Amino acid sequence: MGTKGGKPITAIEKRQRRELERKMKARVQQESESSEGRMVFFDEGMLNQALREARSQGYITPYIVMNKLNVTYGVAKDILMELEKRGQLKLYSRNRRVLIYVPVAAK
Repeated sequence: MGTKGGKPITAIEKRQRRELERKMKARVQQESESSEGRMVFFDEGMLNQALREARSQGYITPYIVMNKLNVTYGVAKDILMELEKRGQLKLYSRNRRVLIYVPVAAK
């Protein structure tokens, strides 16, 4: 049970464990602060980049836009809907989860 008059071994182990957990939390927090989050808005450059991607692959989904442009899924859907409103993309298939767009053929 430890030394006479000293702390029991379990108390020392608990203190070491708490200190280790505190260091791990600090490291995780520091890493999360240093990494940039996903964008929550879009601009004209992102629209053009999404359109180029759709033309190069022949189709595009919100998931592809999300990964390529580093935006949230909701913003990716907004980008694709904006391009559809402008007449540059056409909704090819839709179900509950996935929207698939294809580029409109140039006239």
